[in-house]
Amino acid sequence: MRSRTMKSKYTLFPKGIHSLVIILFLANISVAKAEIPSESNGIVLQGTRVIYPSNEKNGITFTVTNRTSQVYLLQSRVLSWPVLAAQDDLQLSEETKGEVTTNAPFIVLPPLIRFAPLDEMTLRIRLTKNTLPVDRESVFMLALKAIPAQSDSEERSGAKMVLALQNSLKLFYRPEGLPFMDGDERAKQLQFSHQGMQLEVKNPTPYYVTMSDISVDMDSVSLEGHSMIAPFSVEHYGLSTSGGRSVSWQIIDDNGLKSTVQTQRLNTAL
Repeated sequence: MRSRTMKSKYTLFPKGIHSLVIILFLANISVAKAEIPSESNGIVLQGTRVIYPSNEKNGITFTVTNRTSQVYLLQSRVLSWPVLAAQDDLQLSEETKGEVTTNAPFIVLPPLIRFAPLDEMTLRIRLTKNTLPVDRESVFMLALKAIPAQSDSEERSGAKMVLALQNSLKLFYRPEGLPFMDGDERAKQLQFSHQGMQLEVKNPTPYYVTMSDISVDMDSVSLEGHSMIAPFSVEHYGLSTSGGRSVSWQIIDDNGLKSTVQTQRLNTAL
């Protein structure tokens, strides 16, 4: 399908990505590269995260648009969430890559397709086996990889490094029957306390909560690669001092936007 009407402003890869194809060795080398900063033109995503409601029995759709002059091969799949990954930036270390597995109970159609300039591709994501918890969200990774196509002459020359560009999005499976909470309500439900040089954050909700920022007495707290807090769980963050009278925070909502700033008195953990 071709369309000049763009419905999204989330850019995965900018126009002119061919400038990253480097003359290097007399062999073709494929290198996976992390997300490229957004520009007005590029491969455009429908959103920055995916919500899969359990009542969508026929699956959900996710749109990707090629606003470049480059032909790509687009590979799409859902992976299990990497347990040891930096929870927010998704730039996986060599150690963490071993934690990413493909045994997620989802399929993406089409899994691999030619992606021409101005193409608008609608991916369909379907749950294949429902053994997931019904009392809380589950999180997975929608992995999208764009591989620049090569001409016959480029393939024969064997002298270019092909950079396969990948972006990974959080996919949240949301069971039916969970109490409705928008981003602000989820943020309000968080509970904070401190003990010595540690800040404790408790998430009593059935939703995954991704922290945007936390500050104690106006001093920013490092999220240390653990910005996402699982349902009914606790995370701990280091503090620069053992004191602190108030804490302020924001989270990221379903649309990838920051919630309203919340502030409360900081209590000492029992």
